[in-house]
Amino acid sequence: MLLLPSRYGLQPPDEARVDGATPLSNFLSSVYVPGQDGMAGIDRKGTALLLANGTPTRSWRSQGRFYSDNGAGYIGGGIANISAFPLVLIAAGYFASGANNWVLCSLNTTGGGGSSRCEIVLTSSTEIDYIIRNNFGTTATVAGTGLSGVTSGAFYVCVAQSLSATDHRLYIKGTQYTSSTNMGGITSAYNGFLIGGQGTGGTPVAKLNGGVLFAAYGRRALPDSLASDVSRDPSVFWKMFPRKDQTMWFAAGAANFLMGQACL
Repeated sequence: MLLLPSRYGLQPPDEARVDGATPLSNFLSSVYVPGQDGMAGIDRKGTALLLANGTPTRSWRSQGRFYSDNGAGYIGGGIANISAFPLVLIAAGYFASGANNWVLCSLNTTGGGGSSRCEIVLTSSTEIDYIIRNNFGTTATVAGTGLSGVTSGAFYVCVAQSLSATDHRLYIKGTQYTSSTNMGGITSAYNGFLIGGQGTGGTPVAKLNGGVLFAAYGRRALPDSLASDVSRDPSVFWKMFPRKDQTMWFAAGAANFLMGQACL
């Protein structure tokens, strides 16, 4: 018998839950792998279920199985209030066009909140931004510039976080971007999370032509090194999900063998 080490870098099976002992999971409240349970967003760490609205579908690319849409649907639901800094958003995905300011994921103030927004959004073929505003406050924008193929399907992992009202950070492909704009406090709590949708202080709307491989949010600031690593390598995110070792059984005296593998 040969025991091989665990493999990472692939999507977890449908029933997998986040391992709370991994470094990244300690900073996140809820984790979603869209497209594995129909179009429901099962929270892989907490209990905040997201439900499909409109006509979201699934698609497959080399990175795995995606939630996808053409601007007609989203996955969303209520979460426990986020009413103080820090806050964190993570989303991995792609944009299929540049016709609108498509959104990978966002926090929403479902009960109102005066045009609040907190989102990872397409800006141009070379730029993805992190935008945050709360209850008629000042808008802070972190511009992720110098990218390529953003409106034509290029895959990106984005990590966004606000450590305070004047400390906003975005990480893409290992590069950190910042803004010190003073947006004021969070006076209207963010109490909804949307994948492929946008909320501006009211009813969420569909806001993605593209796909999302995974998404998450949290209430603890990530160290810059960890945030950069996640944005550079999706396998850092997948390592939150435990995988069993592979076991290879070799028949004595035979040329063939049987390989058992719990999870690929």
